[in-house]
Amino acid sequence: MDRNLIPPAVTFRQRLRQIGQWIAARIGDTGHERRVMRIAVALFDRTMSFSGLDRHDRRLLKLAAMLHDVGRCRGPEDHHIRGQQMILGSRTLPLTRRERLIVAFLTRFHRGDVPDSGDYIALGEDADRARTLLALLRAADTLDSRKVHVRAIAIRLRGRRLCVRCHIHKGWKRARRAFRRRRKFALLRKVLGLRTRVALHRIGTPVNA
Repeated sequence: MDRNLIPPAVTFRQRLRQIGQWIAARIGDTGHERRVMRIAVALFDRTMSFSGLDRHDRRLLKLAAMLHDVGRCRGPEDHHIRGQQMILGSRTLPLTRRERLIVAFLTRFHRGDVPDSGDYIALGEDADRARTLLALLRAADTLDSRKVHVRAIAIRLRGRRLCVRCHIHKGWKRARRAFRRRRKFALLRKVLGLRTRVALHRIGTPVNA
């Protein structure tokens, strides 16, 4: 849906709600997507002063966080590729052409290998911002593992060190495995120069992941 096909009176909040309904109709529960969106926004806000991104990019990140796992409607295998195809092929999603291209790109690369320079060509002048948004999305997705129940997450930025504390309700061993996936934070370090430290907290005892 191009910009001129989205009624001017429709707010971003309304579009986000419509997108949530579109996703729920395909995958059911959207708890993970909404948590990833909150984490991604928290990361965005804490790094905005040096990321070069603006409030419009913040909205793009919200859209991508909500849509990144829609391909799971047919199972987890290759869901990032399937999700990209679904987003590009849909004519009911309330997205502008530019939003669709960027969100589909972020969906495609939110897991697996990071894209190389050739993958960004279709995004043109949006390539750099998409790269930064992808770094934030990959980190946020890692911090909400579907296999671990996290009661709360605290995020602090100390210089260029991102300190994350995850309060674990249960599944300690599984949590340690999930949060050791350093490659999901690698792009964040490469793009923004951020070193990430994740600590797990259980019954008052912090342990570095």
